[in-house]
Amino acid sequence: VVPRRITEQQGTVLVILKTSPSSKNWLFMQVVSIYQGSHYTELIKTVPIHTAQAAAAEADQDLDIYFFEASHTERVLMIGGRSILKFYAVDVRQEGDKSIISLEPVIDVVQEFAAVRSASFTTCLSLPPPMPRLGMLDWVVIGDDAGRLLGWKFNSDDRGNITLDES
Repeated sequence: VVPRRITEQQGTVLVILKTSPSSKNWLFMQVVSIYQGSHYTELIKTVPIHTAQAAAAEADQDLDIYFFEASHTERVLMIGGRSILKFYAVDVRQEGDKSIISLEPVIDVVQEFAAVRSASFTTCLSLPPPMPRLGMLDWVVIGDDAGRLLGWKFNSDDRGNITLDES
């Protein structure tokens, strides 16, 4: 999902997941528009990792992130690792006459489901929806260190917002 103002200038967008030496409880997603000979930071979004960081500290280990992927439609970003699995919606919205890239949390799986708090999410596969139908955007399969495969279906509601289908 790239705003027209960027593609009209033959630009592209890169999303970077990074840490900060001054804050061990946060990661940052930096959205950068890239043009020939220049770049511009579009957005910096904080990603809380308190639970994952606490689990890593308790195990006397560093924080492990195993994947940072975009979904098939590029409308969902997935972050997974030891005690961390988060999904973010990617959207372009209008603010006045300018289109703005936004990243909004959809679900923090580790916070929502106690049964997976100690899991390490190691693999991510994004597929087109298995049965194309109105509103269904993405089908994402996540694998963990216990050999389980978990499927997540994402929809788009009437206003274009990304939602997790919990049915």
